Amino acid sequence: MKINFDDIWEKVIKPLEGKTVHTLDEKKPNKIVEVTNEYLKRNSENDSPAQTIPKEVFETVYNYIMDKGEISRMEINKTLPKRFSSIVCTVLAEAPNIAYELRPVRLFKKEINN
Repeated sequence: MKINFDDIWEKVIKPLEGKTVHTLDEKKPNKIVEVTNEYLKRNSENDSPAQTIPKEVFETVYNYIMDKGEISRMEINKTLPKRFSSIVCTVLAEAPNIAYELRPVRLFKKEINN
């Protein structure tokens, strides 16, 4: 079953606002400062000031996973600018229909039962 990305954004990603998530592989903290209909803003120990990541970045990766079945962090780095791959993987791994593996970091579609 494919869950619409807008549902993931509303029900999974927006509720992360104000919370701290940790990167999948290195467990580095990222504070989700704000989530709007257009972007996610985060503070990490590497970024100063807070980094704004457009919603479209998450949507592109999500739809790729739903269409192709999986994506690696290395593939995300080749495709997306500004080193978003760690936070994109971390946030999308919160979705009920996405699972992940480490070494190397890879997101893949997970079948869920209704």
